[in-house]
Amino acid sequence: MGPTFTNVRNIINSKCGGCHLGGGSTAGYNFDNDCSIVTYWNEIKGSCVQPYTLQQMPLSGPLSTNEQAQITAWVNAGHRYTD
Repeated sequence: MGPTFTNVRNIINSKCGGCHLGGGSTAGYNFDNDCSIVTYWNEIKGSCVQPYTLQQMPLSGPLSTNEQAQITAWVNAGHRYTD
């Protein structure tokens, strides 16, 4: 996996585990596999990066500016597994 994808995956693993990992499927999104992260890139960006276009996530509070920048960098790079 690419470095920007790895950063996003690490953010999801650390911040979204209660709702979207381990079989969790809040809002129908389960990020246990990498393909789901790639498939739902737009929902991840819309929920986690300002300006929010979907409900702000994670529920525990907004991501840091650095975490939001890492997601944006992955999206801008092409939002692929290899990015």
